[in-house]
Amino acid sequence: MVTNELSDLLMMPLSSYIGGQVWDVIEQTKLFILPFILMMIAAVGQAKKQGVDEGTPAIQAYKHIEVATIAMFFIILFACKAVRGICQLSCG
Repeated sequence: MVTNELSDLLMMPLSSYIGGQVWDVIEQTKLFILPFILMMIAAVGQAKKQGVDEGTPAIQAYKHIEVATIAMFFIILFACKAVRGICQLSCG
């Protein structure tokens, strides 16, 4: 690990540890499911507003939910999920 300041040497493992603990709490309380539920409600409302010209509201809602769920899954997987590499080496 390359650092420019001495404080980085302490803060990087500490922030990794705290981020992992926060993500553990989010996983245990299942709070990561809340954006998916809100997205489904929004997709149903959007499908009802579109009208019959684009297709039935159920099919439109399903298409919106499918696309948004895949995108949200990858965002959670690559951007939100804490990486444990640094903390496992230095925090114990």
